[in-house]
Amino acid sequence: MKTFRFALVFSLFLGGLLVGSCDPEQWEELSSKKEFIDITSISPHRNLTNVNQATSIVINFSQSIKSSTFIRAFKLEADSGVVPLSNYTVTWTNNNQTVTLSNPVTNLATQTIYNLSISTNLRSASNNPLEYSYSSTFVTGGAVITYPATGFYGSNLLSKTSIVGTELTTVCLVLE
Repeated sequence: MKTFRFALVFSLFLGGLLVGSCDPEQWEELSSKKEFIDITSISPHRNLTNVNQATSIVINFSQSIKSSTFIRAFKLEADSGVVPLSNYTVTWTNNNQTVTLSNPVTNLATQTIYNLSISTNLRSASNNPLEYSYSSTFVTGGAVITYPATGFYGSNLLSKTSIVGTELTTVCLVLE
């Protein structure tokens, strides 16, 4: 004897409420069809600092992506505004599961916080969505802060300090 589960089905298309039954196996099949896209890796990594201003952005997905939806879903922004996707060469590989944004026309600004986000407008080739919007922040490096040379022990020793990204360098010169 087969058992049946009753299900309420709301239909916007018909504008009404339908009541019906379905076989439990069919119910499981229907309820498990929605498969969400996962972001399996991203570079630059979340919260990474001292990122090169000419860096490529590489994103790997768990499913093949409709590239037209990526254009609507992707955003890279800083306080100065949105970095247009047209600033990059966009390349899809791995059966459209990997996107690489490379060769920026204009490098990213130095010592700047960037927020990379991907909205739920993203769709796979099977029309599956990203379950939740994704957001990641990274900071560019490369700023050079140079302090003026200062005399020390008269005029025969000069010291100069520079900060490059997260590195601190002090150079001492002994003048003879």
